[in-house]
Amino acid sequence: MNELDLENIIALRKTLAEILKHLLHSNAESALNDSLLLTMDFFNADRAYIGIVNNTEKSVSFTHKISSPDTKNLPANLLDYVTTSEMPWWINTILSGRDIIISDIKKMPVSASAEQKLIIENGAKSLLVVPTIIDSNVNGFIGIECINRPYVWEMIDIENLHIISNIFSIAIERELAVKNAESSFSQSLQNQTKFQLIFEKLPWGVEVYDKNGDMIAMNPADQAIFGTTMEEMSKFNMFDIPFISDENKAKLKNGEEVEMWSGHDFEMMKEKGLYASKHLGTYKYIHSKGLPLKDPDNTIFGYLLLIHDDTEIYQKNEQMQNDITKLKMVIDTGKSFIWEYDIENDRIIIDRRLINEQSSKDNKAFLFLCQASNSNKAGFGETLHPDDYERVYDQHFIPLINGEINSYSCIFRRMFEGRVYWFNAYARVIKYNEEGKPSRTVCYVTDITEERERELELIHVKEADQLKTTFLANMSHEIRTPLNAIVGFSQIITEMNEDKEMQPYIDIIQKNNDLLLQLIDDILNFTKLESGILDYQLAKIEAKDVCQDLIYRYAQLMTPETKLIFDNNLSDIPIWTDEKLIKQVISSFINNAIKFTQKGSIALSYNTTKKDNHLCFLVTDTGIGISDKDLPFVFDRFFKADSFQQGTGLGLTVCKMIINLLGGEIGVESTIGQGSTFWFTLPLENRSV
Repeated sequence: MNELDLENIIALRKTLAEILKHLLHSNAESALNDSLLLTMDFFNADRAYIGIVNNTEKSVSFTHKISSPDTKNLPANLLDYVTTSEMPWWINTILSGRDIIISDIKKMPVSASAEQKLIIENGAKSLLVVPTIIDSNVNGFIGIECINRPYVWEMIDIENLHIISNIFSIAIERELAVKNAESSFSQSLQNQTKFQLIFEKLPWGVEVYDKNGDMIAMNPADQAIFGTTMEEMSKFNMFDIPFISDENKAKLKNGEEVEMWSGHDFEMMKEKGLYASKHLGTYKYIHSKGLPLKDPDNTIFGYLLLIHDDTEIYQKNEQMQNDITKLKMVIDTGKSFIWEYDIENDRIIIDRRLINEQSSKDNKAFLFLCQASNSNKAGFGETLHPDDYERVYDQHFIPLINGEINSYSCIFRRMFEGRVYWFNAYARVIKYNEEGKPSRTVCYVTDITEERERELELIHVKEADQLKTTFLANMSHEIRTPLNAIVGFSQIITEMNEDKEMQPYIDIIQKNNDLLLQLIDDILNFTKLESGILDYQLAKIEAKDVCQDLIYRYAQLMTPETKLIFDNNLSDIPIWTDEKLIKQVISSFINNAIKFTQKGSIALSYNTTKKDNHLCFLVTDTGIGISDKDLPFVFDRFFKADSFQQGTGLGLTVCKMIINLLGGEIGVESTIGQGSTFWFTLPLENRSV
């Protein structure tokens, strides 16, 4: 028994008690109308009615009709009197003892076209009608309608209306007897007998007392609740019952209704000598309602006690609360919560009963999810991380609510107020509509942001350690190569006498000295950039002057087979940047071009771009080019397309870091066998970097 079942039992029991109270009073007309109103409110319907069947004429008279205030502007209510020719399907269905269950008026059977037209004219969208039966004969029916919205009737609704119809069947029979003067006396006797049958069969205890509080009747259900007999119970007066307080006793004597909840200790009843019970050693939770019975002059002639044994409900509710408390502890410990998605109304609902309100105040992700803007399908999709949208929304969420899958489990990110949160979610369908499509899903969500951030931090630490290891391995190899050449050839020179013999070796030593200095510069620059401590000064410089200085420096290093080209007719363009760093980047481009261009040309140029008023520097060579598979990794640290070439693999990485620092972009275009173009852009205006 779940919480909804408990709520339904309590509400139904209360409604039945009120209906019985009305039907036990004399004015049958008002009693039926008041009882219909209670029935309509219980089902949250907009209209309720009673139809009395004439089996001989096969006709129906709608004798009692109740509508909610919202329906006052609708067309006239149902017909007062109809025959089989006007509503053949309706009347034949009722006379055969079958229910009429219509959740959508538009989907009524073809054979009910006449009824469908009348119902639509009266504004109903859904209806539920059950026959009232006495002695296996249909004497009428009770119906309820929803006008403001369609409603899918569930089995519990049908069962509840059947229980209520059993009481209405007696009232209908009584009304028929009153209207039939010739058989009124005999029919009244039959009605009294039938009321006795209802009294005997009611699942809840009923006790009837006279005006002095002496017991007159006690039904079997009441005897079972207290484990005793009427003979035992009638030994004491109603006003001596311990669980009725003095205040409630006074109210009853004053003609007021009372409602009571009390614990019932059968051992105490025995000790006080009230009555003997077979329930000794047990304790029950009793819910009772006291009703004074009055005649038309408003004089009390007796009392009615309706007794309900709430022990099972109380125990189930207590167990449920314990389970909720345990689940709440588990959820709170794991920063978790549960939300349901009402598919038909596009509404996400978070179950706050399972949330520790105190701890949730510090959970920004939970607070954000509670906002109205995030409480529907669109809000869920809009806050998903772009990289997770297709995987989560398109491949999991939508298939679930469409009924293509029953459940899913996945880890995803959502973005709230500029921060990324990680969630681990398990979702499944928990309810389907009458067409078999999902109508409600539930999702158990855990905020794993802290755990994921720790994992990512650990990954970064491991990557940093690996980079350090790779860096040291590369540096030891690259530094050892020029040092070996310098030391080796220096020893050879010491053994030579002629200057001409020494010159080639001196050139080799000088070349390796330059290489060693370049290696050290790359390492220092890389370290400073990584640590964010590289000093730079922005100043206004001329792009043409920078290029001409570099052309003059590198022209002396070119071989006869390779030309260094620069157009001196390019216009002067001023730029705000750090001259030293810009020369370092262009020098790195030219050095790379020299390494991989055995013959042909290396051209340095610049031009303005349309993009955001930038200046673009280019170094184009006719060398061996770079393959498509290597092109994306050219600016990665320690990357070397040709492992036989000397260098740290940090030069282009340092270039990229410098250009990013100065607010520009960097890139390369290349074709194998034709050459490469390395480029970077810088803003022309003076901007804070």
